[in-house]
Amino acid sequence: MVLIVVEGPSKSGKSTLIEKLHKTTRIPIWKRPSEIEEFKEKTKSWDLFVLDELSLINSINWKNNDLIIDRHPAVSEWVYKEIFGRKSAVPWLRISLVPENTIFIFLIEEVETLIERGGEKEKAAKEVFHYSGIATTLAPHRPVLILPAPHKMKEEALLEDCLAFIKQTE
Repeated sequence: MVLIVVEGPSKSGKSTLIEKLHKTTRIPIWKRPSEIEEFKEKTKSWDLFVLDELSLINSINWKNNDLIIDRHPAVSEWVYKEIFGRKSAVPWLRISLVPENTIFIFLIEEVETLIERGGEKEKAAKEVFHYSGIATTLAPHRPVLILPAPHKMKEEALLEDCLAFIKQTE
């Protein structure tokens, strides 16, 4: 069984890809429980929010379940703590925070495309920079598929590449 994590900058096509993967594979999509969102709003603490979500994800029995998630909190917190200047107690991408049977698909969209889709130039550039670095760093430790400029791929080809990668890692 597998945890499929789709990572990448805002407006890179993650949600669209996740929906297509779900429709094709019938693997459920992780939807953050409303209690976690409420907890984040009440405490205003990103660390507690991330740790709360991590504990839920890590409590799943991965031998019996498959799941697709939009960003893993151990990865995305590293990116956004840098972008927003947050201090974080969540250690940088501790591999122990990521279940062993996790595979990552990184959509590394071009900054210009993210801006065209409504992204802020400076934030988009930082997201691309950080996600590219994390994808490269993570690759020796977990299966990682890096898709640069996914908007240039035909939707069917993008989905086929992702499905082949998932099948290859089984």
